[in-house]
Order: sequence, then structure tokens, then C-alpha cells
Amino acid sequence: MPVTVRVPPPWRKYLDDRREVDVAGATVGEVVSNLAAEFPSLKKRIYGGDGRLVSALAVFVNQDSIGRMAGLETPVADGDRVTILMAIAGG
Repeated sequence: MPVTVRVPPPWRKYLDDRREVDVAGATVGEVVSNLAAEFPSLKKRIYGGDGRLVSALAVFVNQDSIGRMAGLETPVADGDRVTILMAIAGG
């Protein structure tokens, strides 16, 4: 079941300048993994050396943070939108 994945602007160059792509998966983890497989240049931007999501990323299904849901095990349905944002910090 495809969902639409929206990526942050700096990553669009890795998606042929698209802001979003359709990716299959039943959970957020599967969708993110399939995105990295389809666009290998994103893998090191998504996953740290330990194989986990980079901590500076925030992931949402529709408008809900997966941190308040089931994390990467959050189920997704056809037509859902997964948004990956890069956290901004500083002072």
C-alpha cells in the first residue's frame, strides 16, 4: 500500500528535485526502509551508524508525531502522508 513521503528541502536533490514520493509499506519503519532502499543516497541521512533513525529527525504520519504513537511500528494506510523533518537547534 503506497503512502506519500514528504522529505525536507535539503534532501530533494536526492529525489530528482521532488518534494514527495510514493513508497510502499505497512508501517512507518517499512516505509522509511523502502525509501532508503529506493534512494540509497538518503540512507546515511536517515540512519545512524547504529542502524537507528538519526536523532535529529522528526517523523509524522499525517499530522501526528510517531513519537506519540507506536514509533516506527506505527501502521500506515493507503493515502497516508509520512513527513520527515530535520530538527533545528541552536541558540
